[in-house]
Amino acid sequence: GVDAAINPIYYGRIRKTRTSILNGYLPTADFIENTLTYDDFGRLTNTSGTNHLLLVDGAEQMLMEYDFADNLVFSSHGQTTPNTGITVQERMTYDHKGRQIDAFHQLTGNAEEHCSRLEYTDNRDLIETRFLGGLGNDDFLQEVNYFYNGQRWLAHDGIGLPRLSK
Repeated sequence: GVDAAINPIYYGRIRKTRTSILNGYLPTADFIENTLTYDDFGRLTNTSGTNHLLLVDGAEQMLMEYDFADNLVFSSHGQTTPNTGITVQERMTYDHKGRQIDAFHQLTGNAEEHCSRLEYTDNRDLIETRFLGGLGNDDFLQEVNYFYNGQRWLAHDGIGLPRLSK
């Protein structure tokens, strides 16, 4: 085990999970096991373990990276099966106030896709969300605009559905 006096960051943190795989309603001797790793600030940085398709350690891995404000800026999820492997990478950008601006998504061997862009007011209110755009341009497939009343409650979402208006 981990000595909490030597490594206080692990005190009270989950370090390992073990889940039984069921065969119908009958338990089997097979388990999905994961090991979780944290950085010096207590943020989850790595999980490694088995999956239900391949009961070999390292068959499923997740890596996470954070900025200094604890915002998740990059995550990678890799999964190996008996015949193939796939990796999903996600990357996010944030403004100077820590609000998410852009989200990107990439599958194994494919180009990175721009999934969303968010715009805010100076009061931290979300005013526009754009979805599924290409890289290097502002062509998005869908836009949703948000409108607020004087009390900063969401009054209308720009797609014809009225909300909390007084």
